[in-house]
Amino acid sequence: MKKTKLIIILGLLTITVLTRCNRSNNSLEEVVCTAEQVSDDSNKFVSEKKFIDLTFNNGRTRSAEMAHSGKYSCKLSKKNPYGMTYSIRKVKPKEQYEISVYRKTPSKKAVLIIATPDPKNLYLSISDAIETDEKGWDLLQYKLTIPEKLNGMDVAIYTWLQDTINNAYFDDLSIKFLGQK
Repeated sequence: MKKTKLIIILGLLTITVLTRCNRSNNSLEEVVCTAEQVSDDSNKFVSEKKFIDLTFNNGRTRSAEMAHSGKYSCKLSKKNPYGMTYSIRKVKPKEQYEISVYRKTPSKKAVLIIATPDPKNLYLSISDAIETDEKGWDLLQYKLTIPEKLNGMDVAIYTWLQDTINNAYFDDLSIKFLGQK
């Protein structure tokens, strides 16, 4: 009898652990790129969250020239116009996300992009800051609700510099899953 109860309890614990470790895109409440860590080949930024293997593309743009937090940020230039990039896989209608990133540049052409692979479905360019801190870092932020037509699609979030004269720095990219509307 005790052995049977122990097996049942262990089985339930295993199911609970496996359920909580589900790695579908929406099982995480927030992903963050602080630019502090990169992969061994420097091609990807690596999330600092323990037990979660998350990466953001374009790690080669990491720079120690300035940072919003920590020691590093993502530096974009004419040579490297694309920065921190993350893809939310297989979105569902009515899911809500809050996406934010800090930017430092004299250029309004340094933007946060939210798009599907086919820009006809979704393409947003966020350039207006909602606030600027005392060190001159602009906060770009957007609250996205997934429409029906995007069901099952991937949504890319990335930083982009369209300016060929000025450089831009981005730091602390955050993508928060807020639940369903």
